[in-house]
Amino acid sequence: MGTSSLDNGSEIPGMIHGWLAEVARDLLRPGADEEIRACLARYAAGAECAEELERLGRRHPRRFRARIEEMLARVRGSASERLSRLAPSDVDTGSPTTPQAAEAVFAWAIRQAPAVRAGLADELRPYALELCQNVLPRALASNEAGPIKAALELVEAWGKALPLPDPRPWLRHPDPEVRARALRILLYAPLPWDPAPEVLAAFEDESAEVRAAACLAAARLRLEGAVPALVCLLRSGAPGQAQAAAGALAEMGPPGLKALGAELSAAWEPGAAAAALGALEQLKGSHYGYARL
Repeated sequence: MGTSSLDNGSEIPGMIHGWLAEVARDLLRPGADEEIRACLARYAAGAECAEELERLGRRHPRRFRARIEEMLARVRGSASERLSRLAPSDVDTGSPTTPQAAEAVFAWAIRQAPAVRAGLADELRPYALELCQNVLPRALASNEAGPIKAALELVEAWGKALPLPDPRPWLRHPDPEVRARALRILLYAPLPWDPAPEVLAAFEDESAEVRAAACLAAARLRLEGAVPALVCLLRSGAPGQAQAAAGALAEMGPPGLKALGAELSAAWEPGAAAAALGALEQLKGSHYGYARL
């Protein structure tokens, strides 16, 4: 099979060169997501806009499919039924059709800008298990931080359990972005060891990004032992981190909700109280969270 290259000089199989170029062009079209969301919202509400939907599906096949899936995860009842009729799997995106092609796309994607990788994540998701056999472990074992960050970014975007290598080397990596990304994918990695000590240590990290990621990891793994650390971070009132801690406590279930309630009752730190209230309101506004309150 011949090879071709895009403008950064990366060699890729010629058969998918045109497809990648089309992906890049689609990702650079401004305003597409907003236009698609608006049209889908009208359709879900009962409006007849089949022609406009067809036009958007042809012009932005990848974004169109992703936005339908996004909305299906958020709506119920008749709106969900109408959106389901659009059958996003029927949209022809021209994505890679073999594991070998997916490996070539992955190898190219980890050297591109985050926006391009985000657009390719959906195309690569069906091949995630095959990618875990060769190219993904190689990227994660790189001596450079860049490929590791990009690979972890894709793993997080796929959002499913995978046979990943032991994540502890990334949790202790000298680059704080690698450490943060490793925390965010812990839920998807095999953990034959107790992750609590690693997550709790991350609350003491000098990087604010890592501390915020520790909040997410604690919530996703339901680490009740992290509640005191989350409360401490919430009380700091630090922008971004207080919100991350409050959101994590809200997702922790009864122990976290009890801690949030105590912070609201005390209300000694306005920033902490505001973050706690915001997290509770966001949880109440979600279909899943409302049932837990």
